Amino acid sequence: HHRRLVGEMFRDVFRWLPLGCLIDGKVLVVHGGVSRETDIEYVQNIKRAKYVSLFKPLGINKRDVDQMQEWQQVLDLLWSDPQTSDGCKPNDRRGSGTCFGPDVSQFVLSHNGIELLVRSHQCKQDGFEYTHKGKVLTVFSASSYFGPGSNLGAYVKISSDLKVRCVQFQAGQMRPKVNIRERLLCLSVCGCSFICLLLN
Repeated sequence: HHRRLVGEMFRDVFRWLPLGCLIDGKVLVVHGGVSRETDIEYVQNIKRAKYVSLFKPLGINKRDVDQMQEWQQVLDLLWSDPQTSDGCKPNDRRGSGTCFGPDVSQFVLSHNGIELLVRSHQCKQDGFEYTHKGKVLTVFSASSYFGPGSNLGAYVKISSDLKVRCVQFQAGQMRPKVNIRERLLCLSVCGCSFICLLLN
């Protein structure tokens, strides 16, 4: 019973998360990527919360060109990956989104006045990787994704003058389980159950 409720709460929270972020009109941050059809102005007007599921969108008439275009814009932002060759093709590996080349990145960024696309969605050995002549930055924050020491994690710091710096890290060893006495002590000292949950 509780698993279902928790699952529904996560689903509802994700419905309200933004599709991306545009920093000072120059840096676009998304989960996946772009396609030749990506239109930032169009995307800003999408009512994100209406999509309960992106794989089986409810209430979309697949014969309605406008609804299908909107849905495709969402899928592209969330599930697309860069490729080394020019062009844009369906992302068969993921089942949705596109594989987009350097020419597509250049087109979308220049058409929208954007200088850099920051994305995640792919494990990178060093935690981050620049592609497409430095116009696309993939950042992966989960270190040891395939096992202990398999890859570094990274995050991005963007300064007020839009200088980008990638910070790498390696997750530490698992902490030992905290017993109930230690948890209660933490609660009484910190007054915050969230801190105790982080210790697990």
